[in-house]
Amino acid sequence: MKRLSWIYHALFGGSPWSTALGVAAVAAFLGLGWRLATQVHRTSLPPPPPAPPLVRPLERDPSILLLNAYHPGYSWSDHEGEGFLETLQKARPDLQTRVEHLDAKHHPGLEHFPALRDLLRAKYGTTPFRLVVAADNPALVFALRYRDDLFPGVPIVFMGIDGYGPELLAGHTGITGIAQRLEAARTLEIALRLHPRTRRVVVIHDHTLTGQESRREVEGQLASLAGRVQLQFLSEPDLDRLGHQLRSLPADSLVLGLSYSLDGQGRVVNHEAFTRFLRQHAQVPVYGLHGERLGHGIVGGVLTDGKVHGRRAADLALRILAGENAASLPVQTEAQGLLGFDHAELLRFGLSERDLPPGATIIHRPTSFLQTHRDLALTTAGLFLLLLGGLAAVALNVYRRVQVEERHRSLQAQLLQSQKMEAVGHLAGGVAHDFNNILTAIMGYASLLQMKLEGDAAKAHVDQILGASERGAHLIRSLLAFSRKGVLESKPLPLDAIAQGVEKIVRRLIGEDITLEVQLGGSGVRVMGDLAHLEQVVVNLCTNARDAMPDGGRLTLETRCLPAAPQGSFEGPAAVISVKDTGTGIPPSVRPRIFEPFYTTKEVGKGTGLGLSVAYGIIRQHGGVVTVESEPGVGSTFHLFLPALPATAFLEDTEDGRLDQAPGGQESILLVEDEAPVRSLMAAVLREAGYRVMEAADGLEALKLQEDGAAFDLLLTDVIMPRMNGRALQVAVQARAPQTRVLFISGYTADIIEHRGALPPGSALVLKPVRPATLLRRVRDVLDA
Repeated sequence: MKRLSWIYHALFGGSPWSTALGVAAVAAFLGLGWRLATQVHRTSLPPPPPAPPLVRPLERDPSILLLNAYHPGYSWSDHEGEGFLETLQKARPDLQTRVEHLDAKHHPGLEHFPALRDLLRAKYGTTPFRLVVAADNPALVFALRYRDDLFPGVPIVFMGIDGYGPELLAGHTGITGIAQRLEAARTLEIALRLHPRTRRVVVIHDHTLTGQESRREVEGQLASLAGRVQLQFLSEPDLDRLGHQLRSLPADSLVLGLSYSLDGQGRVVNHEAFTRFLRQHAQVPVYGLHGERLGHGIVGGVLTDGKVHGRRAADLALRILAGENAASLPVQTEAQGLLGFDHAELLRFGLSERDLPPGATIIHRPTSFLQTHRDLALTTAGLFLLLLGGLAAVALNVYRRVQVEERHRSLQAQLLQSQKMEAVGHLAGGVAHDFNNILTAIMGYASLLQMKLEGDAAKAHVDQILGASERGAHLIRSLLAFSRKGVLESKPLPLDAIAQGVEKIVRRLIGEDITLEVQLGGSGVRVMGDLAHLEQVVVNLCTNARDAMPDGGRLTLETRCLPAAPQGSFEGPAAVISVKDTGTGIPPSVRPRIFEPFYTTKEVGKGTGLGLSVAYGIIRQHGGVVTVESEPGVGSTFHLFLPALPATAFLEDTEDGRLDQAPGGQESILLVEDEAPVRSLMAAVLREAGYRVMEAADGLEALKLQEDGAAFDLLLTDVIMPRMNGRALQVAVQARAPQTRVLFISGYTADIIEHRGALPPGSALVLKPVRPATLLRRVRDVLDA
């Protein structure tokens, strides 16, 4: 009531303007509701169709004689005739067809055919029929037997013929048609898959011409089932005894109904009625081969349909009436059965629609209220939506205010998080250059000593110096990755290769009490990224997962591809790496802080708080996002989303190697470096490798050497230097000597290089700290490129 009074006050209790708007809204609502109601009322009673004429004029000379083998009301032949006449009238409304029923079901011995011949001769005399159509086997027998007497030379088209073979038309010409192919083998293959415990198949038919022909055809088809099931053909004419036999069938049986239209007392039985008889007495599944039986008790089958036969025969008739020779049209013997099943019978035997072959038609599916009363449901839904729209309009101001406040709080939280993440980034970026220069000198001179002290006991001390320097360089790279200022060696990487590359390392890290499961689902998916950095992220996540499972558990490493990344991250398909554990989980109070630098829940000495923050920075640097799902006591899952998009490629080689094994050369190199210790070290390394080296402290000094006539094959220059940076020096040098190769070297971060050095994409770049062997390999690569 309070809500209603609030809405009333909002509509009518305010200013005169708001009251007027409220009255207008209610009036509009009522008017629209009345209009919808009257529209439904008007459209619910459409005007009746015009009545057909009482008398249809007939042509004097009909064009086509249709011989229906059976009597009116027999569904199969009725459907054949309907399909034929509908197709024919649609294409040629000017043609008239006379239909004669031969009543062969009541007279299966066909002893009445001579009397029928006399009757048709009296009715039609010398009527010049253009085409005779025979529907089913008795009609074709009649047409062939009395063709010369009743309609000599007239083309014949037949349909629905069981057991057709070329010998059936021996000695006759100008005849074509549609042979009926029962698909018993295909039906039983499906039935045996649905009922795998079946050991006996009982095939039921009658003694009529059609029944015997269908048995011969089916026997040939089912020969392939010999040994798999026991086949029994049953042609009991007494329906009482047949019902008893059906009730006595064991549970591992299955019934297949063929043509059964005449019992022992001469009573004609329709497909539908006989199917209901089978369903009533047989407690096992019943399958059929005729569409007329679907919906009357059979589970289903590959069903031949009388209307389909009629339409196909009509197509042949139209071609003949258009002038084609019937003898040139081959008899169509291919089967065109349709998969059909009854939902009620599927439920009766515990079968699911999922078990059926694809493309099957299913009848008697239960319909919902919406399907049955669609207009009423849509009208009600429209009125309900209209009411909701009115309520939404009243509450719109409140909703917008709440939305703005939530957005404001979200932006504040994002700003605070961004400031925290940038704090360490500025620190790392500020000291990276100087620290990298120091490490370059330490690593370089230590490498020279290592080569000189080969076999000396002091070499072990030099190895310790190099190891400590490598750890320092790794720390700088980690901090730069966190701050998103490092330089990546980006190249196309197979997604699965990232997981495969860390599998052995992770197995050694997690111990024997944790099971590692690797699920590779990213076949053919590639990402643009730095393999070492991405492997570092995955190893860090796996290490955290191990620590969250002190008593053992399961660690799952999974790769897959999704059509889209999480909303608000990046566009396009996403390559996903997931690390899932069954550990202790992350409490909700801690989850918002897990990516903060130096934040850790581990004991003192067991964690630095940089692992997840470094992982966050690396993935963000690759243009991706990191998400986490966690439930305390159940486990956690970290998802790494990476775009499959190209990125600017920088070269960075962190591989180590022996200096005495690095390649050298005899080319001339101009070395430009503003840090004297680094310049001296690099010059010594290059000269030791056989190169001729000229040195310059900055870009202007290097240009002076070139102007004085110095020639060189490679310009090895720092990127950011006083007076002239490396990019400007490259342009000036190559203006005079375009063939000169250029290799850049720098200790600055990626953003500083981009804004102050302005290197073009794809430039050859070596990052400090760099070991001498790595420097020599890069020099050789650029000279040989």
